[in-house]
Amino acid sequence: RFFTELRLILSSLLGSIYALIWSMVMLGIILYVFALIFVQAAAGHFNNLGLRPQDVPGSVLACQQGVPSNPVCVTAYFGSVQDAMLTLFLATTGGQDWQVFFLTISEMGWMSCAAFIFYILFIQIALLNILTGIFVDGALKLALPDHEAKVLERRSDELKQREELLHIFKDIDKLEKGIIAFEEFRAAVSHSKLRSHLALLDINVQDPKRFFLLLCGTTRASSEHVGVTMDEFVDGCMRLKGHASSIDLHRLLIETKAIHLSQQEFQEDICARVDEIHDKLHFQEGRSFKEVSSSSQFGQDSRVWAF
Repeated sequence: RFFTELRLILSSLLGSIYALIWSMVMLGIILYVFALIFVQAAAGHFNNLGLRPQDVPGSVLACQQGVPSNPVCVTAYFGSVQDAMLTLFLATTGGQDWQVFFLTISEMGWMSCAAFIFYILFIQIALLNILTGIFVDGALKLALPDHEAKVLERRSDELKQREELLHIFKDIDKLEKGIIAFEEFRAAVSHSKLRSHLALLDINVQDPKRFFLLLCGTTRASSEHVGVTMDEFVDGCMRLKGHASSIDLHRLLIETKAIHLSQQEFQEDICARVDEIHDKLHFQEGRSFKEVSSSSQFGQDSRVWAF
């Protein structure tokens, strides 16, 4: 934990190696293309003067001490592709003021001056900002916490929220009974200060009675006449803060399906019992009807025999 910044710096440096390599390649290609342009312009300039580049000795030291617009400086700065690439690199990285090189290029014509100004603007405004953005984006991605850091951070946030809820409970429990009743809770949340404090913890208490009953329902039967202990208050608030998660919704869906299946089984059992009772009643009615019929038949036979 104490070396988090050092670990971040090292990981950023190691993670930027590939970006650094490709940045150097891209910068080298651009320097090479513009170096060819200025070397060709320098060759044309010497041709117009009737000179050959190899006949004019180039000396960087002489250019720094004398006038930077003479043929010696042209040869020193743009006599070869390697010298031109170094010159352009110095002009864009602060190695030397680009105005010195501009005075030398001004001897080659206005097209060379325009190309040099375009090169400076392209490097300073476009390329370097793009490369900086790539490195910053890579560093930001590496700075994102890993799985273990996220777990520790989340655990730390939960502990801080629990401590704040404990302080809130103690503020409500003025008599230090270790339990708060509904009247105490309603009187406490009626103040905007405590309500705002709960809102900062992502706990919205719009209906104090309903919220208190939900706190009671975390461990035992809901009733506004039953008090809430410290652990019940903290655990209930931790469960009720924020919006319902996908786990809560899935659990609610499973419980709803279980209740539906239980009700369906109960309904089927009731229907079976009703059918059974109906069959028994129908059987009893048929049996009673037979007994009455046999009794009537026996009475008729007795009267005929007596006659």
